[in-house]
Amino acid sequence: MSNCCDISNPLIRDGVSQRQRQAPALTPEYVKVDDRTLADFLVFIFCLAQQVHYYEARELPPGSNRPGPNEQSGDWRALFVNSTPVWIALISKTPWQALNQTYKQQLEVQLDTLRHLATDEHLSHLVQQNLQLILLSWAELLSHLRLWYETLENYTPLKSIIRGLVKTNLTTPLDRMQGFDRAYELETEEPAISVDFYPTFAKRFGLKRSPDENFYRSFADTFSLSLRLPVADATPLRGSASQAQTELNEVFQVLFQNFYQIIQLAPQYQIHSLEARRAHQPHIAMFIGFWEIFKPAQQDLNRMTQRHLDFFYRQVLQLPERPAEPDHAHLLFELAKFQAEFALKVDIRFKAGKDTTGIELFYKLDQDIVLDKAQVASLQSIFLDSEERQPDGALPQTLTGLYASPMANSFDGQGGDFPKDQTVKAWTPFASFARENDRFLNPADIGMAIADLIFFLQEGIRTITFRFTLDNLSPEVATNANNLKNLFHVHFSGEKAWLPATVLTSAVTGNQLTLEVELPAGIDPVTPFHADLEEPKLQLNTQLPVALLRLKTDVQLNSKAPYHFFQSSKLTKVELEVTVNEVRNLVLQNDLSVLDATKPFQSFGPIPKDGGNFYIGSREIFQKGLAALKLNIDFE
Repeated sequence: MSNCCDISNPLIRDGVSQRQRQAPALTPEYVKVDDRTLADFLVFIFCLAQQVHYYEARELPPGSNRPGPNEQSGDWRALFVNSTPVWIALISKTPWQALNQTYKQQLEVQLDTLRHLATDEHLSHLVQQNLQLILLSWAELLSHLRLWYETLENYTPLKSIIRGLVKTNLTTPLDRMQGFDRAYELETEEPAISVDFYPTFAKRFGLKRSPDENFYRSFADTFSLSLRLPVADATPLRGSASQAQTELNEVFQVLFQNFYQIIQLAPQYQIHSLEARRAHQPHIAMFIGFWEIFKPAQQDLNRMTQRHLDFFYRQVLQLPERPAEPDHAHLLFELAKFQAEFALKVDIRFKAGKDTTGIELFYKLDQDIVLDKAQVASLQSIFLDSEERQPDGALPQTLTGLYASPMANSFDGQGGDFPKDQTVKAWTPFASFARENDRFLNPADIGMAIADLIFFLQEGIRTITFRFTLDNLSPEVATNANNLKNLFHVHFSGEKAWLPATVLTSAVTGNQLTLEVELPAGIDPVTPFHADLEEPKLQLNTQLPVALLRLKTDVQLNSKAPYHFFQSSKLTKVELEVTVNEVRNLVLQNDLSVLDATKPFQSFGPIPKDGGNFYIGSREIFQKGLAALKLNIDFE
């Protein structure tokens, strides 16, 4: 039998739950009274040991009964310097920010000096001095790596990690660093990094090193690196500021990233360094034992915040605790292929696996439900963008944009496919992100289509007047009446495409908006609408000519979107008026025959007589309710 609980969740999204949205600072554990770790204590005891010195007594000077002053012979760091747990703690607490900040400051000084070097050759010694400081800071970083590697014992994996990172990543940076050092030496006749740099560095940690080792050679020997003979690279000394910045940053970034990675990895091996080796030195074992005894007291101390909150809410405010609520879950049902519908009764139980203690979990349905094949056909969204926020969900007063997603559950809101490498098919239910990210900015296409025989306009200069009666017309519409013409696109249905018209004027009288548009004589005839017209693609159940009026999406009026002026208006009436000049496609006939309108003709025949007839026919003109008809006739 298959496991009914082993089903992937189809509702998984990349959103966050209520618990994930809670601010971390609101939890009692966010700020602890004592948040010190074992590493903090080990670093503290190592630093304290540096301040505890021991001395060797001097013998009595000849002829004196008073001993001379005792000589300081060392400090207590020797008790900890060979302990791997101590060194891992020191590595994890290394202040990497200080090294990074020091380099940035040194680099800025060097670049600023190089920018002024072209006009002042006396600054060359400052360039050399700054480069030496940069190389010394790099050398200190490398010395840390070598020191960590040499002092860690072989049983900790961190040692092999340090060696692997150095061998893999640092050969090329070391070669380039030597090139900078060689260029410095050719100009100053002395190396930037002195031969006793590493012994001096090691002495700081209580280690002994021979005073005559070369820095690069000794570092390479430690990690079995094969370095090339140094070739002088004077870019940081003689190049431009941008060239020097590129060269120096390329080396430092590799050095620092490996240095930082080791510091970040070190805490993972702190406990391992204690457990993997049982034979710790007695004083180290005693210190670790103290830490284990101290932890319960520390944990109790850190519960002070929770106890304070409990006292405040329960004793001072006396807020009652909410009663326990049974767990609940949301179930997603899907009918079998040939099942039309299915009824589920209340209290039916559903198996939900087991809890952490191994007890089986069951959930009961809390109401009757009838399942059917109904599904969501489409998801669409619209967003009103505004610079203000209104309370209680009221419409904003100043709209700056209107955006729509005709297919919201797609990559771009327009039906585009998600990238193949995007595991979670996350989509934005609302377009509120558009203000911050213009990746998918989809302005809403708002307008109306009007179908009427009056738009059957074949030729001539065609002037169409629209009069819209609107309720709740905003006062801003009347204030900006003359500029409203710039907010509209007007098109008419043509044989192959939508025909653009020019909006000539706009006016407001009371609650009536008037738009006057024109189709010039050179524009194709207006024809009945058909579904093949593209951009925009409309589905209209009509075979009449259509006028399409839309608000523009790429303009604003007084920093407001066109929709802003009409958001509260309701259209109650539309009046249409058409004026056509220079109509030539006519059917002409007299009492004798049909006449050719493209050529000169005799209107009443060669011998006009009293009572003669002259007929004018037009499919376009006489299917409209004419208010006036004017003929211009030129007789020769």
